[in-house]
Amino acid sequence: MTHITSPAEVDEILRSTDIAADLHNRDSFPLLGGSVLTLTRTEHLQRRRLEARLFARDALHISEQSVLLPAVKRRLARAPHCGRTPSTRWATTSWCSHGWCSSR
Repeated sequence: MTHITSPAEVDEILRSTDIAADLHNRDSFPLLGGSVLTLTRTEHLQRRRLEARLFARDALHISEQSVLLPAVKRRLARAPHCGRTPSTRWATTSWCSHGWCSSR
């Protein structure tokens, strides 16, 4: 077994095009196969660039406002409540403003 002994080695490994993570190519391949976790080299970089757009702050904000929050509000409106009005305060608060977005 090879032991990594310095941050420089870690950096070299992470930047290398010759290293591929094999963990996800075994038992979890039916679920993760073809995902950014299992792709290597050029395919990996192309997929990361494509998917990065989906998780940019603006894209997350649009998804939150147009899909997530309306769905949560609809569900809360249908939820049984013990004579009290369910709180929607959390559902109207921006996730990005709380730092729950992946990009800053």
